[in-house]
Amino acid sequence: MLIASRCCKTLSSFINQNNKSMQNTEELTRLFELKKQGALTEDEFNREKAKLLEKVSPSNIPSEKNSTDSFWKIYIIAILFGLFGVHRFMTGKIKTGFLQLITLGGFGIWTFIDLIKILLGKFNDKNGLAIRNTSPKSSWAIIIILLGLSFSRNSSTSQSSTISATESPSATTTMDTSSVAAPSANVPQEQVKFIAAIVPFIEKYDSAPNELKKSALRDERKKSIASALNSLEFKDWIGTIKTMETTGDGNAHLQIKLAGSEIVIENNNNEFSAALGDSTLIKKGTELFNKVADLSEGQNVKINGQFLMGEKDYIQEDSITENGSMTDPAFEVKYLSVDKF
Repeated sequence: MLIASRCCKTLSSFINQNNKSMQNTEELTRLFELKKQGALTEDEFNREKAKLLEKVSPSNIPSEKNSTDSFWKIYIIAILFGLFGVHRFMTGKIKTGFLQLITLGGFGIWTFIDLIKILLGKFNDKNGLAIRNTSPKSSWAIIIILLGLSFSRNSSTSQSSTISATESPSATTTMDTSSVAAPSANVPQEQVKFIAAIVPFIEKYDSAPNELKKSALRDERKKSIASALNSLEFKDWIGTIKTMETTGDGNAHLQIKLAGSEIVIENNNNEFSAALGDSTLIKKGTELFNKVADLSEGQNVKINGQFLMGEKDYIQEDSITENGSMTDPAFEVKYLSVDKF
């Protein structure tokens, strides 16, 4: 509307200042009337009209103006800082720029629309003048490139998902040890095998349809653990200290999360439990106790130790319920050494 108003004002000024142009306009109107009355043929009308139009100076014909703001500058600013409305502040649109600032570009949607409008030459400055690219073909080239990149990314994601689904291990009693996450190359292979013998059964147990199937899964895991361990003793396993605490008599209880898993190993946490079976408490005053006292929770450690033989899980597992044992296992060990790693 602003552009139309300016064009009308320019045209009105032109007519008032130029009597000759007014006469040409009146002459053109008269030619239309003569043609309508049949006094002029089509060819005669066109010849006379051409003569009149030649008299009109092109410089006096108003044209739509473009904004003086740089297309590329505004477009790049919109890409980099569009969420904060910077491109609108730069073009004088203070109110809408502030709205974009407090809404993060209308949660990104408003900014995205602005980017498209800038590319298509439909984005105006505060005076209503369009910010246009002097080379429109480059705008379409940008749109095509962006669409191509988007399509390529989606295709890549789809292919990755397909590959992941294809390579997912099937539900078997063992798991490929290469799929077990290990924090470093220092994790012993036996530790990786031990974790791989346990992890698959967590999901299987959760999805089992009934208690009978869950009970059978525990027996399967027992065989899997027995197959993974060459002996009850383990050496140079890697983990992170989860909890450190003392019993009523001041002895040490230590929980360690094995690297590459959420599986926990621990010793007795009270004298009563120790009295019922093999004591795995770290006795106060021993060399091992003093070493552990210098460590802290969250610290990475290297462990030597020994599992205890267990009836239900091949090795002793300390959970009170079957569900705890299968989904959040904590295996009891006798620590022989615990050192910083």
